[in-house]
Amino acid sequence: MGWLRRRRQRNATMAAALEAAKAAQGATMTGNEPWLAHGLRDGESATCASCGRVQRVKLVARARVMVAYPGALDGVIRICGGCGRLLCADCTTGDRPNLRECDQCGRPVVVPMA
Repeated sequence: MGWLRRRRQRNATMAAALEAAKAAQGATMTGNEPWLAHGLRDGESATCASCGRVQRVKLVARARVMVAYPGALDGVIRICGGCGRLLCADCTTGDRPNLRECDQCGRPVVVPMA
């Protein structure tokens, strides 16, 4: 019965992600958001604001919703959507491992966009 519980949890997580994606589709981007106005270049190194670990910058195409598979963003610096701090994956917190949050302000952490 453990597999059934895990499947239900996975389905609930997926449903929550789809709801968040629907909400994001209606939002307009101004270009002033931290994940767009960061001044980073693809391939350069950036330092985590929390632990000081150096990781690479991987800019993704500008999008409202991004779906990544596990391990796709290992070693890639992220940026807080609220305060703009650069963070590594290990320094982000959250109850749900698929939704990374800033350790300072609690806002979602995403990959910088081009």
